[in-house]
Amino acid sequence: MRHTDQRNAEVPKPTTVREAFFEVARRLNLTTIFGNPSTTEETLLKDFPDDFRYVLALQEASAVGMADGYAQATGKAMLASVHTAAGLGNAMGKTERAWYNHAPLIIVAGNQTREMLLLEPFLANAEPTMVPRPYVKWSYEIARAEDAPAALLPVPAIRTVTTRLAATFSFTFG
Repeated sequence: MRHTDQRNAEVPKPTTVREAFFEVARRLNLTTIFGNPSTTEETLLKDFPDDFRYVLALQEASAVGMADGYAQATGKAMLASVHTAAGLGNAMGKTERAWYNHAPLIIVAGNQTREMLLLEPFLANAEPTMVPRPYVKWSYEIARAEDAPAALLPVPAIRTVTTRLAATFSFTFG
């Protein structure tokens, strides 16, 4: 995976959603992640990039609350990572608060692997883009690695975040 500090530099074609996520986050200078990891985030955290910082929370609401406070204190967009349906549900109170605080916040929620979704496993999120509404500007489930840069970069909510205006939205990685 190629790393670059240039915001407008070409992003190489990713082979995984994880690679695409880190490349785009790096381009947007979003290198601090507040989170409460579990099994669906293992691939995100494995071989965690040295130029990123992970701030561990004891529960998803705490992760979103810390990201909200840090975004307000610094005036910069922040990332929060939560665990599947239950984690996103746990974080909804703080997501609502971040919305009303006009905090520039991006929430990433894990999901079960695509192969398992038809089996309706425990903690799977059947409709991940619906859960955070109405307290997000945009919600999208990234199904393929090649879709991640297009999903993460050109949307109006991302442009809002990069100009440090109020934005709260969610991406769900499948």
